[in-house]
Amino acid sequence: MHWIALASPTSSLRRSTFTCCFSQRFTHAQTKAEGPLSLYKGTVAPLLGNMVLLGIHFPTFTKTRAYLEAGDAPGTFTPWKILAAGAAAGAAGSVVSSPTELIRTKMQMVRKNNIMAQMKGAAAGGLNPEENYKGNWDCAKKILRNHGLRGIYSGYVSTLLRDMQGYAWFFFGYEATIHYLAGPGKTKADLHYMQVMFAGVMAGFGLWGSMFPIDTIKSKIQADSLSKPQFNGTLDCLRRSIKIEGYGGLWRGVTAALWRAIPVNAAIFLAVEGTRQVIADTEETVDAFVAKVSSGDNTIAA
Repeated sequence: MHWIALASPTSSLRRSTFTCCFSQRFTHAQTKAEGPLSLYKGTVAPLLGNMVLLGIHFPTFTKTRAYLEAGDAPGTFTPWKILAAGAAAGAAGSVVSSPTELIRTKMQMVRKNNIMAQMKGAAAGGLNPEENYKGNWDCAKKILRNHGLRGIYSGYVSTLLRDMQGYAWFFFGYEATIHYLAGPGKTKADLHYMQVMFAGVMAGFGLWGSMFPIDTIKSKIQADSLSKPQFNGTLDCLRRSIKIEGYGGLWRGVTAALWRAIPVNAAIFLAVEGTRQVIADTEETVDAFVAKVSSGDNTIAA
């Protein structure tokens, strides 16, 4: 998720200069008023959500791929099946990612409004009272009470499209890289951990490189007021964003996202594959122990 405001047309230089100066002033004012830890406020919901998402994406991808590849020869790599399994994983995860990202966006809007008020020397506030939340849980409760499930799933269509496309290329980027690095007759178990991390980086590039424009639209919709929305759905937001900011506006911030993807996704896949290997080794040890005990019991019985 990233914040890109829908503003009136202006020159790229002027907009970039203003954005840079404002961002520096905003960050300085925020850390001065609330300390450096304030930069991490509003991350509880997405952090918990991401923990759940990892438990959804990987099993869904693995099971869907196994279903699609049933009957294929071992080692067969079929791109469309990888992409389809990744899209299924993204669709399953969107049920969780949409509300958690909505809450994060709303909390960031509250904090942005309060910090801007402090910068201007005015009292904090200015938001609709029902959208001025005290925290993540207060945000969720108020949205459900005032707008129901439709409110808490605001932006779901764009989230679904984003996650299906993004995770299709996320898993394809990883599996295609692993397939290439392993070579004929080998599996990912034969690879060095650095190669696994490199494949994870390729997965991150596939994720953000494919879904960033849709994520821009999703972010705008979720930042919009639930009581008096500015946009009438995903297509309306897309059309108006392109009209005002051009196609380049959909990609603003992608460089930072790609840089962030390098350590994040390298670590994710290293942890996932490492955990799988530990589980596999543990299962082998347990099976060997059980077999040894059973053999001893049979010998005593004889």
